[in-house]
Amino acid sequence: MNRRQLVFPVTVAIVAAASIVATVMVRKAHAAPGAAQAGGGSAAWVPYEITYKAYNKKPEWPQPILSGEIVRAVRSDGSSFESTTTYRLDRSIHNQQRQVKFAGGINIRADDRLSLMTATKNTSEDAARLRQSFDPARSCAVSMDGGQPPTGWTATAGETLSGYETYKVVVEAPSKTPRSRITIWRAPALGCAELRGFVETLDPSSGQVVQTYERQAADIRPGEPDPALFRLPNGFRNVSPIDFAAAEAQLCCRAKLTDANIANLQPGEDYFRQYRYDW
Repeated sequence: MNRRQLVFPVTVAIVAAASIVATVMVRKAHAAPGAAQAGGGSAAWVPYEITYKAYNKKPEWPQPILSGEIVRAVRSDGSSFESTTTYRLDRSIHNQQRQVKFAGGINIRADDRLSLMTATKNTSEDAARLRQSFDPARSCAVSMDGGQPPTGWTATAGETLSGYETYKVVVEAPSKTPRSRITIWRAPALGCAELRGFVETLDPSSGQVVQTYERQAADIRPGEPDPALFRLPNGFRNVSPIDFAAAEAQLCCRAKLTDANIANLQPGEDYFRQYRYDW
């Protein structure tokens, strides 16, 4: 298998591992209405816009390979935006997707190339998101409601990155094949925004690092982000998560979803049927 063939499975596997820390708390889709907001309500949301570059590296590769670019933004009302573009070795686009979560519980995932989106609205989402956001007072490793990484972890003072003091959070993923070690540097002054993420994939037998994925902030803009990021998609067709994933797999790789893929998407499918939102 050559390096070009490796890009798709490698990128997906490593990005999935990196998301462990970002989604360590179980989503409380049915948060109780009027739940108390730890940390004093809207004050918990620090506005910013950060652009990241992501790289993959294997020991036999002469240098890291640019595998993706990410933009993440948060408004002071709690609305958030994230776009991810992943690349093949020739720098052609492998996948491109964006997600916007608006205050009020509207959640939109969209693909501009396909003019497709998955849009839902659950008015309980805002309180749940605030409770699950990381707490600057607790090393940016514990959420506002006390949730923490489900496996072994440590949090220590990290170095200064781009002028921001950070906490360094290390999570050892459960013993699986392959194993992984995830290190995240979060800035408490930016509401625990991630400034650097590093994922090491380990050989389960030797413990040696066989691949790394790094995501690092290339541009940090504190304050309210560009309003253009939060524009609603115009003319997009609202489809279920399974239909969305099937269309992306066909566009990207002329592939079809497997039964396992469909089973993994089924909870999102059920959620979409309950909370579908059209405008």
